[in-house]
Amino acid sequence: MGGSEKKLTLLPLTVIVTGNMMGSGIFLLPSSLAALGSVSLLGWLLTAGGAIIMAMVFARLGFLMPRAGGMYAYTRAGIGNFAGFQVVYGYWFAIWGGNTAIALAGVGYLAHFFPVLAQPLPACVMAVCVIWLLTILNTRQIRLIGKFQTVTTTCMLIPVVATALLGWFWFDGSVLMAASNTSGHSTLATITAAASLTLWSFLGLESACVLAGRAEKPERDVPIATVVGTSLAAALYILSTTVLMGIVPAAELAQSTAPFSLVASHILGDWAGGLVSVLAIIACFGCLNGWILMQGQIAKAAADDYLFPRLFSRVNRHNAPVHGLIVTAILMSLLLLLTLSPTLNRQYETIALMAVLLTLVTYIYTLLSALVVMEKEGLRTTYGRRTTLLSFLGVAYCFWAVIGAGETVLFYGGIALLSSAVVYAAMRRWHIRQGISIKPE
Repeated sequence: MGGSEKKLTLLPLTVIVTGNMMGSGIFLLPSSLAALGSVSLLGWLLTAGGAIIMAMVFARLGFLMPRAGGMYAYTRAGIGNFAGFQVVYGYWFAIWGGNTAIALAGVGYLAHFFPVLAQPLPACVMAVCVIWLLTILNTRQIRLIGKFQTVTTTCMLIPVVATALLGWFWFDGSVLMAASNTSGHSTLATITAAASLTLWSFLGLESACVLAGRAEKPERDVPIATVVGTSLAAALYILSTTVLMGIVPAAELAQSTAPFSLVASHILGDWAGGLVSVLAIIACFGCLNGWILMQGQIAKAAADDYLFPRLFSRVNRHNAPVHGLIVTAILMSLLLLLTLSPTLNRQYETIALMAVLLTLVTYIYTLLSALVVMEKEGLRTTYGRRTTLLSFLGVAYCFWAVIGAGETVLFYGGIALLSSAVVYAAMRRWHIRQGISIKPE
């Protein structure tokens, strides 16, 4: 079944990295950052630097160990089964939790045409419908999903690249600086908060690593797709957000559920705002499709090693983990209905920060594993030492970003991570009773 499967080449892998990173964050986060003021752009720059550092480490790991599961596989090889389980547990939670925020971002742009979708309950119902449609798509052939991602990412790049390159003709520096810090906190605290929030937009830099098992030439394509996709996203993020903040006043931008449509309307009129909304809707839902693919693959990789419920390893004739996809679609639907918030932006931010925290922990584990893997491989070369240094810098960045998540998010995120020990112990006990041995690291 899997032997004749057509696999992903370099272009769709790179597209998935860029699309997973930019699909929703680029279209809704400018509004959240506008509420902090233009100083939040420094958070973008710091996050971009941290993301590129981590991408370089992940690319090296992807070259050394082109295994299915990405960060889970690297952590398990570096520091053991329990750490590997915590990575897949936290990352899996982060993905399907974050997917609800992506769905909300797409619905936010739909509200440009259907104002009723600006209300929480109708928005949640529509988001649930989208999630189930894309879950069905992910039960099909991987090449079909790759083509879908290429089309949707192109739709995302058109308004973003146009804004980043042409928006400067309407840019006004006085508009940008009129609200430099509106958070009510110190500049450092605001930058730290912005860095935590913007990291949401860089989640996905590991996408090619996670999909290594379904790549045609993983040793070559995974590292290239990781670094190129991350660098492209970083440049477009910073340029386009700066332009937005220099065209639309911060107070107006902060209230918008469709900032790119808003700036297009400011510049060219309502017709342009409508066109950008259509492209943004397609892009957000394409991003959601890519993340649904990711959540199924990482859970399957762990389940294949008996470190996740075996239900998640069962596949259909297209080699898609259909049972796991259905389980997560149910969970996403429930989360949307349980986190109804008075405003769409507030609901988006809450879910996004929770996903960021859980993913940061998986990044820390992976970066620490890189240190062990480098030692195991005997890489005492200049490149090996450089990777070690980058790993330390990446860990330091992640700890700093965790601090900016806020007390509430840290509290609930800590509970989620502690629960992983309970689940792991229960699963191991069941394995012993059934006489099941976990596959070697």
